[in-house]
Amino acid sequence: MRIRVDLNRLGTGKVQIAAFRGSSSTGFVLDYPSPKEAREALSALGFSTKEIDGRLEILSELSPKEVLHFAPREISDEILGSSGFRISEPENWDT
Repeated sequence: MRIRVDLNRLGTGKVQIAAFRGSSSTGFVLDYPSPKEAREALSALGFSTKEIDGRLEILSELSPKEVLHFAPREISDEILGSSGFRISEPENWDT
C-alpha cells in the first residue's frame, strides 16, 4: 500500500512519526523518546540509513512541530502493523 510518512520534533525533544495511507488526511502517529528510537522505527519501515540521517539532521535544525515529509512509498500492512502503526483503510478507499 502507498504510504506517506511525516516526521516532526516536539518541544519536549520527542520525535513523532506519522503514517498516512494514500492521500488520506487520517493517519496514525507514534511518539519516540529520542531520534535514536525514531531512526530504528524508520529503518523498520524500509527507509535507508541515508534518508533517515538526512531527515533527522534537518529536523534537528527546525523549530518544534515543523513537519518533514518523506516521499510516498509502498509499505505493507504487515510491516506497518509490526512497527506499531494501525492505519485502517477508509470505506471509500480507491486502490
